[in-house]
This record gives sequence, C-alpha cells and structure tokens, in this order.
Amino acid sequence: MSLTTLYPLWLAPLCVLLGVLYAWVLYRRGDPALGWGRPLVLVLALLRCLAVSFLAFFLLGPVVRTWVREVRKPILVIAHDGSASLAIIGDTAALKRTYHPALEQFAASLAERYDVRTFTYGNAISDGLNFDQKENRTDLAQLLRDVHDRFAGPDLGAVILDGDGIVNRGRDPRHEAARLAVAVHTIALGDTTVRPDLLIRNVEANRIAYLGNELPILVHVEAHHLGGKRSRVRVTQGEQTLAEKELIVHSDPYQNQIPLLVKASRPGIQRFKITVLPLPGEYTEQNNTAEVVVQVLDDRQKVLLLGEAPHPDMGAIRKALEGSEAYAVTSASFSSFSGEVVEYDLVVFHRLPSIRQNAADLLQRCTQRNIPVLHVLGAGMDLQAFNALGRGCKCRAHNALPPMRGPCSIPRSAFSRWTHP
Repeated sequence: MSLTTLYPLWLAPLCVLLGVLYAWVLYRRGDPALGWGRPLVLVLALLRCLAVSFLAFFLLGPVVRTWVREVRKPILVIAHDGSASLAIIGDTAALKRTYHPALEQFAASLAERYDVRTFTYGNAISDGLNFDQKENRTDLAQLLRDVHDRFAGPDLGAVILDGDGIVNRGRDPRHEAARLAVAVHTIALGDTTVRPDLLIRNVEANRIAYLGNELPILVHVEAHHLGGKRSRVRVTQGEQTLAEKELIVHSDPYQNQIPLLVKASRPGIQRFKITVLPLPGEYTEQNNTAEVVVQVLDDRQKVLLLGEAPHPDMGAIRKALEGSEAYAVTSASFSSFSGEVVEYDLVVFHRLPSIRQNAADLLQRCTQRNIPVLHVLGAGMDLQAFNALGRGCKCRAHNALPPMRGPCSIPRSAFSRWTHP
C-alpha cells in the first residue's frame, strides 16, 4: 500500500504550516470576554489546526494505492463438433464409447492448470460436450466469434476444436480464428475424403418482404467430383413450385450463386423450401435442401368502396383500383356493411348520403378518425345533407334536359318536313 497525490508531496508540510498559522491568528489572544481558560483555547486551536491542515491536504488529491495479487488460471476452450456428418461416416458407437470418455478425461486433466470451458457447436452453440450428433448445420465461424466475444483478452490461453472440417454455414472460420490471437488446435474426426456431392452451402434472403413484391433468394451451391452434370435449383412452398432454374456443374470443385425470384403472394410468416435435385452417384442427399422463413407484410392501402346500392360505376371503380397492387379494395353496400372504417385508409362514398340511406354516423366517424373520403355524386343523393358536411363545395339539383315536346308538321310552300322545336 502506498500514498500518492496528484500534486507534489512536498506540499504536505505547507498544509500543516497553513493549519498552524490559521489557528495562531484566531486564538493567539484567546477570548477574555467569554472567560475561556488557556487549556480550552489550546484545545480549540489544536482542533482548528488539524481541520485546516487536513482540508488543505485533501486539496492535493491524495490517493491510497493498494496492490492485490490475484492469480487466475488461463482459459482453455474445448469445443466438440455436434454435426450429424460425424455419425454418417465412421463408427458412431466407437465415437460415443471411446472418444467421448477420452475427451472428458482430457478436459479433466487440464482443469488443474487451466480454466477449462467446454462447448458443442453446430446450428447453435451449447455448453458442455454433447455427443448426440443431431445437428444438420455446422457454423464454425459462429463458435469462434462467440469465443472471441466472451473470452478474448489476456486470460484466453488456447482453443481446442474437434470435427471433420465440414462447414456448411457462416463465414470462413479462418478470419474469426485470426481475431482470437491465440493458438487454435484441432482434433481430426470422421472421414475428410472429398466424395461426389452436390449441396447447398448457404441461402440468403430478406427476413421481411412486402405483399405483392418479388422476394430475391440467393442460393450458394457447391459440387465435388460432379463436373459436367446438370441439375435444377427449385423453390417450393407446400406442393407448389414457385421458382426453378437449371444448374450446370462446369468445374470440379464447383461453387456458384443462383439468384431466384419468388413473389410474396400471401401475408404472414411464410416458409420456403430450396432444393437442389440430387444427381446419380452423390454420397448423401441430406444436404440438398434448405429452408428460409420470411415475414410477409401487407402494406397495401386499404380502400372501402361503399355505395347506396349495387351500381355499374362501383364495379368500374373497383376494377380500376384493383389493377394496382398498391391497393386492397373492399366493396359493399351501405345496408350490408358491418365493419369498422378505422381499418381503411380511404373510404369512397358512392351516392351517399342519399335520401333512402342516412350515412351521417359513418361520415362522422371518418371525420373523427381523420380518414380521407371521396364522394361520387349521383341521382338519389341527399344534397342538403351533403352540403351540410362542409366539403368545400355546394351542390344543387336542376334539370339537365329541356322539357320534351311532341313532333309536329309545318307545311311550307315548296315542301313539307318535320321540325323539332
């Protein structure tokens, strides 16, 4: 433990001198009027000296440093590959019967000198060593990234990985391993022989799409020892094929990105299955499929077409609006409509308010909720009620045609003809 100050420590005696000087100035004569004796004056002077000295010393910013030595074991990460590819190739029983206890014993022997942390990696990262071998994806980069985020620093000593080296998801793990700045040791398991295989390495797609839009899907395809063969990449939903494209393996090894477009035709959570049709001679077909889940949002403008009664004009308006994917049109007569106008972005009133249908309550709700309205005027409207709405214009009814008269004949000198006044 040591005492240091922000300012030079030789100023400390000056703090004591300041306290003595302050006490001497205040108590050098005592206080005869109060009847204080000399002992009391000395005690007060001493207390004043100590208080001022300490206050002045605290202004120097004293800091007490205490050195504590803590010995921590270096962290050693042991990660096991939980992918199903280890079970496909090799003796699974031997893996569980022999290798599993050997790895557990190895981790226990290192626990005396290291802080051992064990994990199992595959689709996700889990604590402990799990030998179920049920993971259908292997993302080694995610494991190394998780180790970096949790343990990166001077305490991390090394990382020990086992597995067959088959990675079918995520980035190149070498970049994440370089970020750790520690030794990464590997234990080879399974069969690393490259066999004829056509597989989907990764699928990229937006997590959110909008109804009616084209959803791009990028399929990363890889092939080994299948040069010159043809296959097809297909996107399906249920039993329906949404997109399909031919795939030609030009080289060995072969890697390519296949772009596909799928129309988002239904709102909600949609699941799409991507399949690469298997080829003869493939070692396994379990890696020929992948799935993506997309949330399709319905952002179309909802239009309510409300009429006094069925009319051809309403059908024409609806057909014109439905020609654009930006609108979702609902058509109904006023007497049969039982919904809420708050669900719509625009309400079109056809010949409303009318003499037979009083739509005052519905119009008032549109005004209160600030819902835009569009009026289509026609015969049978209650123009007085419409003018009372204050839409910015006044309408009045009048006869558009002159009074009809019957035809009559007017004789002329040269000829006779029919005239219409």
